Amino acid sequence: GRGAWRDDRGGLTYHVGDRVFVDGAWKTPGRHDGWVYPTRPRIATPWPTRVEDGRHGPFEQLKDVLETWTWRRREVDPHLLAGWACMAMIAGALDWRAMVFITAEKGSGKSTLLNLLKFVFGRGMLKTGNTTGAYLYQKLGHDCIPVVIDELEAQPSNGGASAQKVIELIRMASSGDKVGRGSSDGVAKEFECRSAFVCTSINIPAMRGQDQSRFAILNLDQFEKAEADPNIPWDAMEKVGRQLLRRMLDGFPRYQQALVTFKDALIKQGGHDARGAEQFGALLAAAHIAEFDAAPTP
Repeated sequence: GRGAWRDDRGGLTYHVGDRVFVDGAWKTPGRHDGWVYPTRPRIATPWPTRVEDGRHGPFEQLKDVLETWTWRRREVDPHLLAGWACMAMIAGALDWRAMVFITAEKGSGKSTLLNLLKFVFGRGMLKTGNTTGAYLYQKLGHDCIPVVIDELEAQPSNGGASAQKVIELIRMASSGDKVGRGSSDGVAKEFECRSAFVCTSINIPAMRGQDQSRFAILNLDQFEKAEADPNIPWDAMEKVGRQLLRRMLDGFPRYQQALVTFKDALIKQGGHDARGAEQFGALLAAAHIAEFDAAPTP
């Protein structure tokens, strides 16, 4: 399906729908190296030329816009969310995907924030609300694109069962485990989800520890003063998204080493356990790859 994947040699392939980046070149959909890439509607394509690293690049532009919201942790949360956006672009090629849960009260600008993500990802994002696990299985199919689930609340009518099914799918998506489903006609079907998810709600639904450990919790507070027309460079955000995608595709060979460096620091200096280091390390490593060509310094 569409999105980023890792080939049998550890390299990166990227399927945009009407063409596939495989073996270092763009090719038409079809059979390549034993894998079938079907023709699909086009999603966002990477910027056509190499994007330079350093300050004032696309990552900093995205983070500067995200910092205009009233985050509980004003320096940390925008950086983590920008890192998630970059990680989500290559999620299918990774061993671990970190998920994000945003809590937001009325008047916090949540809807505008989700619209911003939509511009960054272009047509390569699935946004849904009041959804079910079955809908996500069927809608994603074989694609690996970022997913935004708005208002993932526990519904009193079903005792929260719908939200729990969605959370179960997200747990599987973190590590890329396969999900088996039986049909009424006796045919077993297998589904593998490797998408990265952002969920939002006023209150986080009840979760087991193994589920909660897969989310970075970011908190949005209300704006002190409402604005009728937020000053967001919407047109520029699509360009920023394509430039970030190009940097993530070019920087993929450096991702694993950056991840190990951040995980080591999170454990030794931050006091995180292995799961916490994996979770936040994925966001920080993706942010670093998006911003810099050099390896992380101590």
